[in-house]
Amino acid sequence: MAVTAVLGQGTSLERGDGASPDVFNPIEGISNLSGPTASTDQLDVTALDGSARVFISGLLDPGEITFSAFYDPTDAQQKLIEDDFTAGTEQNWKLIFGSAATDPECTFAATPTGYSVTANADGPLTLDVTLKISGAVTWPT
Repeated sequence: MAVTAVLGQGTSLERGDGASPDVFNPIEGISNLSGPTASTDQLDVTALDGSARVFISGLLDPGEITFSAFYDPTDAQQKLIEDDFTAGTEQNWKLIFGSAATDPECTFAATPTGYSVTANADGPLTLDVTLKISGAVTWPT
């Protein structure tokens, strides 16, 4: 059986502007992206007369998306993410898996819960962001 692999190059993350309808703008310079990291708790529903533990799935936690980008203090989108982080503002986001107009994408609402700039003596400034997803992620069908 042949394995199909898709190159991550061209994947992009876009932030909605809060308008109606949302206009999505790409976050430039992303070098690394991970997520969504969805999970669910397993709830113990073992009865006293049971002979083994029994579990059911709890509510889905849509998780987080983390990304690193080359930090540019003059970049408008990076400044908006910093503002969202400081104010605890939720925005709509779009994750596009590739660079063609027909590539699959997922959409979600999220709030930045981590925002960190790193400087190295022999490297570029980097920005690390964690987005906590709220509600369902809409995946391609």
